Amino acid sequence: MPNVSAILKNHSALQVTKPARKKAPKISDQGKTVQVDNVVAYAIAEEVNLEALETHLINQGLYTIGEMPQDVTNAVLVRGKYNVDQKAKEIFVFRDGSVVFWCVPEIERGAFMKMLSKYAHAPYLTSLVIYEREELDIKFRNGKSGLVGETIHLRQSPERSGQERKSKTGHITDEESDTISIREREDDYHRLLEMYTFSNALSQSVKLAIWEASLSKFVTSIVSVTEDLRHGNKIRMSRKQVLMKTGELFSLRHLINLSSDLLDTPDFYWDRAVLEPLYQSLCNHLNIARRTRVMNEKLSHCCELTELLSTQLNDAHHTRLEVMIIVLILVEVVFECIHYVERYWESQVSKRSASSSSEV
Repeated sequence: MPNVSAILKNHSALQVTKPARKKAPKISDQGKTVQVDNVVAYAIAEEVNLEALETHLINQGLYTIGEMPQDVTNAVLVRGKYNVDQKAKEIFVFRDGSVVFWCVPEIERGAFMKMLSKYAHAPYLTSLVIYEREELDIKFRNGKSGLVGETIHLRQSPERSGQERKSKTGHITDEESDTISIREREDDYHRLLEMYTFSNALSQSVKLAIWEASLSKFVTSIVSVTEDLRHGNKIRMSRKQVLMKTGELFSLRHLINLSSDLLDTPDFYWDRAVLEPLYQSLCNHLNIARRTRVMNEKLSHCCELTELLSTQLNDAHHTRLEVMIIVLILVEVVFECIHYVERYWESQVSKRSASSSSEV
């Protein structure tokens, strides 16, 4: 994958520019950094072996594997056994190589991703992974979940709700405890689906960011060729190199349009009308649809450029072939002329010999 430092150093007008989405830390009135709950998403590789990862986490003992709906086959829910400040640490690992952390400290995120890289196929550069991350603040509340501005409002976990209820009333009866337990299980399940929905949108965004960086690297690699075309110089690429560049473009287009859900809402939300608005709201906030459309337009432009290069190189190749054929024809004509002269002199010599013999 492309090196982000190389991307930032290039200032060509053809380069794909995209602002960094790094959130500035919140500062209190006393000038100190305020710690807030957040959700952070990274794209670390092309693919992650979820089955091997589950086995490792179970043997490790630091995390548990949460239950997911049966139709969710592209992700694994990982929950921390040891929470800090009564905050549940939850991680969604997606098969496409993205991972989303909920209320997980930065140090633990780094350690988890280092472990996760062992089960990743075609990992990306660490600098690129960090640079292209997505980060949003979280606020817990008793009402419905949703996106408000740049903050995800998420319903409180059953543990938090139970603690608040106990702190207010002082005690809970057995009958109330059974009723609350059933309600909490239902709330926890719906909360899990809502977290997965937000995580799904974030994972789509970080994967798209990696592909945007890949396209930016591609454009950087062909800047010199476009300059050669502009000045009428000889194209410094071979036909094989142009073919490989075309293959890169079609591979990237395949990832965006066929191997992902960027162009349409995933099937998971078709029969979950409550979750689809949450997914769409975060996708709209992250400009996924617009970024995908812009990517396809730029890919079309790059495909046109590679097609032009291929045409130019093919024309040059055909011209060389025609010149070679003309040279071969000229060589053949020269040899025929030589043979004609030889036959002419031979005929002249034979005529002279015949005339001299007749005179004798």
